[in-house]
Amino acid sequence: MKKIIFLLTVFFAFGLYGCNEANNLQYASSEIQISHKESDMQFKLTAEDTQTIVSLLNDGDWEDDVTKTYCDYIFEMSNDSIDYSSEAGLFNDTVNRRHLVLSDEQKNYMESLLMASSNALATETVSTQQTENLAVGMTYEEFQSLHADVDFQKYRGYIFYVDADQNNIVVKLDADGQTIEKFEIFPAIQPNAEAFFAIRKGMNVFEVVEAVGVPFQSVTHGISSSDFKGTDGTIFRVQWDQNMQVIDMGQVNPS
Repeated sequence: MKKIIFLLTVFFAFGLYGCNEANNLQYASSEIQISHKESDMQFKLTAEDTQTIVSLLNDGDWEDDVTKTYCDYIFEMSNDSIDYSSEAGLFNDTVNRRHLVLSDEQKNYMESLLMASSNALATETVSTQQTENLAVGMTYEEFQSLHADVDFQKYRGYIFYVDADQNNIVVKLDADGQTIEKFEIFPAIQPNAEAFFAIRKGMNVFEVVEAVGVPFQSVTHGISSSDFKGTDGTIFRVQWDQNMQVIDMGQVNPS
């Protein structure tokens, strides 16, 4: 009987020790590369962001087993690779069979980090592209001819459209509306409500499009405005002054 009790004591002591070891795993990495599973997008975090993520993981309250939650990102560190669900705000460590659920504040941080990193990468990619069918000095007639198959919106001296690569493009015409004076190309974006409510009075057309994409309509009479769609279909309306700078922004169909 004493032998059985001794063996059980050793077994439970070993089991508890093993659990503690599993729950106290520590990550260490001077670099983190993030890959998006649904695209070819890959980017590396800055040293500062890397250390923030490593601290978040090491200080987290991990739980046993991995979940069945779909994870759309892979975080690759020096000796570890873990999955992340941007929708759920959850890390799955399949090797060590555990998962970590983030707080709302941590999830918001991750959302901002991923968006900023992907936008920076997209901007870098776009800046290297040669725009053969768009140039300063091009006439509006030439633009129309070269963009006959493009669904663009012309409003108060500006042209808005999305190209084949899903970039948001803004073209500014001269005072006569006959010649391209300026244009800018911005990477595709999925604007949430926070992005719209970050729009401030005095922002110009280019700044607004960079933040939330191109407008899809203008339906008001007597005032100058453009309507934009959020990721959930909510419509936001930006009101412009005579210089096409923001004077107000509001939600058209509150959810």
